[in-house]
Amino acid sequence: MPRPFSPLQQRQNRAFLAALSRTGNARLAARDVGLHRATLTRRRASHPAFAADWSRVIDAPPDTA
Repeated sequence: MPRPFSPLQQRQNRAFLAALSRTGNARLAARDVGLHRATLTRRRASHPAFAADWSRVIDAPPDTA
């Protein structure tokens, strides 16, 4: 079982998922929030809930608002 995210990581994850919704590109979304894509990819690999959120964002229609 993975260790829970810290409050900072939770904020980073929310910001990343919002940017991913806008861009549809993990590398650009990571850059937008000031993190390396590999950091977020490792989180995705070790946290099933974050992986599910990531997949849901990718599968959703683009956010054009």
